[in-house]
Amino acid sequence: MMGGSVRAFSLIELLMVVGALGFVTGALALLFTSGHRSTLSADAYLVVQQEARRALDAMGKELRNAGNIGADLTAATRLNFQISKGYNVAGCTPNATCWGNEASNGGWVHYLRNGTQLARCESMASGTVITDFSACRVLANYAETFLVDYVSSTRLVTFRLQVKHSSSLLPSGAMDTGTLRTQARLRNPS
Repeated sequence: MMGGSVRAFSLIELLMVVGALGFVTGALALLFTSGHRSTLSADAYLVVQQEARRALDAMGKELRNAGNIGADLTAATRLNFQISKGYNVAGCTPNATCWGNEASNGGWVHYLRNGTQLARCESMASGTVITDFSACRVLANYAETFLVDYVSSTRLVTFRLQVKHSSSLLPSGAMDTGTLRTQARLRNPS
């Protein structure tokens, strides 16, 4: 053996190394958890923003081509309207614009909340109570509030939509858009 000596660690030195490694491991775990929560928050924010924007865009496009609104509305939670089916369409008044929904002449389109979903439904009457949503199209998930204002003199429809996604994984427990607002002016005379 060469003239070197091997020195053993004392108990105090060993405890100091284990403590330092524990501190570093805890700090790394905290950093990872914080980064993961931040990613979840950003993803949830994107989801609620996309849901709200997609719904508002679809409603605005369709409403601009509407002609008949069910009634004057102020802070209503439902909107009933008819869209133009075309001019001089078979089954309608000759030499006139025909109104209805996608499925039928004279039918109505409805925007309303179904639980946490904003839905687009069709029926044959303006005031139809929708109970079966299986044939309805979902415009947005996580819909917290949906309000509509319509001013008949200006033919202006204002939508207010709040989308809120709740999850125990989010730092605050939920992520929402706040209330988003958009307007559409009806182009077609009824």
